[in-house]
Amino acid sequence: MTSLFTTHSFSSFDGLKLSYRLYAPPSDKPSQNHDLLCLSGLSRNSSDFHSFASLMQKKGHRIISLDYRGRGLSEYDPNPKNYHLETYIEDVRHLLASLHLHQVIVIGSSLGGLIAMGMGAAFPRTLAGVVLNDVGPEIDIPWIKNVAEKLERNHSFATWNDAIQHVKKAHPWLENLSEKQWRERTELAFSEDSHARITRKWDLHVLDNIKKYKKPQSLWNPLKSLAPFPLLLVRGEISDFLSNTLFQSMISYLQKIKSQKKYPPLLHVTVPERGHVPDLNEPSFIKTFETFHTSIGKIS
Repeated sequence: MTSLFTTHSFSSFDGLKLSYRLYAPPSDKPSQNHDLLCLSGLSRNSSDFHSFASLMQKKGHRIISLDYRGRGLSEYDPNPKNYHLETYIEDVRHLLASLHLHQVIVIGSSLGGLIAMGMGAAFPRTLAGVVLNDVGPEIDIPWIKNVAEKLERNHSFATWNDAIQHVKKAHPWLENLSEKQWRERTELAFSEDSHARITRKWDLHVLDNIKKYKKPQSLWNPLKSLAPFPLLLVRGEISDFLSNTLFQSMISYLQKIKSQKKYPPLLHVTVPERGHVPDLNEPSFIKTFETFHTSIGKIS
């Protein structure tokens, strides 16, 4: 993959060194497009958005993609109790402050979408628009605990081939990828550690709080906080995390609020034949995102 970004860091509110990728527009002239803030899933990192960010960069956007604490190049938290939603939201606040960003379009995949909902409740003025990628306001505890168990069990492998085979098994809907592409996809989430093991790029303690969940998590009020903003909902057609029933309920719920308050319209797209979470370089998403971005307009 061609390097189109620079890597930077900032200090969190509690002193951790956190990393992010910055994809600068190709021109030296100030861009009139809103900056895009990309927030990944639970066990993922800033590299997940590389293909999408590269495309948007060519269209004149500046893209910031964050490594949460305990992920990617960011420092691990010595206190695992800090690995929770409220902390991640506060880290995003400090990232925006460090970059002097007043408004961004947030693109949140899975956990990143939950953080976007939290931003709508905690500091809504920073939102120019929001994309929620395969995430809703109801979190199925058995599902998330099952995923945590699988992540813990498959945290490291003896060889790259073992890791690649695991990634293939975890993404059965992806077809026609070359071995080079499977290796690149695996390298997004894994690296070779000091013991020559192929290990995930995140702290296993990220799962500690999740394993303690007992009651279903309902986030309808935080979702409601996003209603005043341009909003794009995304679902993978075969996602086992965001059901079509919940997806349709989200659409109806938000459309009703938006129509009553005369808020900006809601857009939504289902990415064909994709599970949790769809890649954002999918043609159906890109087409809808272009419409979404046009509806927001330029920076005033």
